[in-house]
Amino acid sequence: MYKIIFEDNTEFEGGNLENSLWNEIPNKPIKELKYYLENKTLRLIEYDFYNHEIEKIVLMNDKKIICNSIILSAKKGNNVLRIIIDIKTQLVGTKWVKSNKLNISGWKLGLGGVGNYFVIDKSRD
Repeated sequence: MYKIIFEDNTEFEGGNLENSLWNEIPNKPIKELKYYLENKTLRLIEYDFYNHEIEKIVLMNDKKIICNSIILSAKKGNNVLRIIIDIKTQLVGTKWVKSNKLNISGWKLGLGGVGNYFVIDKSRD
């Protein structure tokens, strides 16, 4: 699902849609987050903070939970890049929002840096 590369070049492999293991990520600065889709890799590099949410829909009649979308957030200064991934179609949308707070839980510390990058590679690396 995803791979995190830390400042010390160690790595952490994420889980799956049912159990992403996001809360198990070691508490050390993230250098890069690679998020794997069916036929591409999303790469987030040198942000101050990272977050990950999975939007789920509950079908009451069928008693099913369906994962609808993944929302990645990358914060740099007062700006947050939100990347929305439709799980079914694999379409990726982005938008920037202003925020000087980390008002939801789950944020992980990034390495930061002079620049910040969001790249879509057309291969699964």
